[in-house]
Amino acid sequence: MWDLARAFDCPELFHLIRHPAILDSLESLLGPEIAWTGSYVIRLKLPRNEGTVFPWHQDSQYYGQATQHLHVVSLWMPLVKVNEGNGCLYVIPGSHNWSLLKGQRGWIIKFTPWRRWNTKGEASSSADETR
Repeated sequence: MWDLARAFDCPELFHLIRHPAILDSLESLLGPEIAWTGSYVIRLKLPRNEGTVFPWHQDSQYYGQATQHLHVVSLWMPLVKVNEGNGCLYVIPGSHNWSLLKGQRGWIIKFTPWRRWNTKGEASSSADETR
């Protein structure tokens, strides 16, 4: 993991997270008041590496109970082409309407996920895919 607060040390990353396409997408979801919370990270997702696999979860489980009523958007943008074999994103349609499920990481496998295959540099947000 890499704390995005360090993005200011890397001009390329700073420009990426401030790219108009990303900000426009966020503005369409949240309105013009967009704030960074300081909890942004870059996570490696390596193929066939169990150490970089995340179980089924709600993103809010990582932020905690205090954020359950806030509008939090997670942005996922792979830097390589992804597919089911090397680590695509899975989303359960409508799950954004669920309340915060305490301690339930990994149990949601009984649902049929929507697989999000991205091309390199194509962004997806959890809010986009679960409307």
